[in-house]
Amino acid sequence: MWITIAPFVTVEHDQDGRGEAEFLLPEIDYSPVSGNWRSLPSGLMYRLSELSVLSYEAVVCVDNVFVEDTPYGGAGEYSLHKNAAMLGVKALRLSRELRMLCGLPLHGLSDTLSPTRLVLLKARGKTLQKEYEMVKKSKKTEQEIEDFIKGTS
Repeated sequence: MWITIAPFVTVEHDQDGRGEAEFLLPEIDYSPVSGNWRSLPSGLMYRLSELSVLSYEAVVCVDNVFVEDTPYGGAGEYSLHKNAAMLGVKALRLSRELRMLCGLPLHGLSDTLSPTRLVLLKARGKTLQKEYEMVKKSKKTEQEIEDFIKGTS
């Protein structure tokens, strides 16, 4: 199951600088899926059925951002990509859970950490390292201030 939002967007701006985005969001269609859906766990069924609602909410959100965005703002494209990524990650997690539940082989990315997860882990590691360095630096600065205060009194 894949959900995609077109990566390229055409935006036409009116005289006030407000834009209207044209992008394609495919419908989520479960009709080609055979089998008894009631055999799935209720939580998984709920998350599968909520995908179409989340997809609609993403479209509304992106449309609203494009309407309020300035011609050179870029917030519309950011919102589009953010919502597409959110839906894509949800769909990937659901497809993996369905494959595991049904005993189907996982796709090649599931053998190890997925490339997306590796990138996210590296980014998180960099963030943690920066936070650690800031805390370490602030502790050093606090110690210097305390030493200065002790030296002047």
